[in-house]
Amino acid sequence: MRCASFIFENRFDTYYFRQQTPKDILVLLPSANKEVKLSLQTKVKSKALTYSRIHKATFDSLFNEIKEVQ
Repeated sequence: MRCASFIFENRFDTYYFRQQTPKDILVLLPSANKEVKLSLQTKVKSKALTYSRIHKATFDSLFNEIKEVQ
């Protein structure tokens, strides 16, 4: 099974969620970070995948709301 592109493992075997901020959001909010990086606080791949899907859905929803406001 291929690992999702928005999770990665650091050298201590802890998984992190990472997603780039869309360019159109960066234009609207110049002070925003270029990427979102959060620790999933787990060393278990299946839990990391579950947590990252939740974060992905949350951030995608947030980005869509910002686009709709403009």
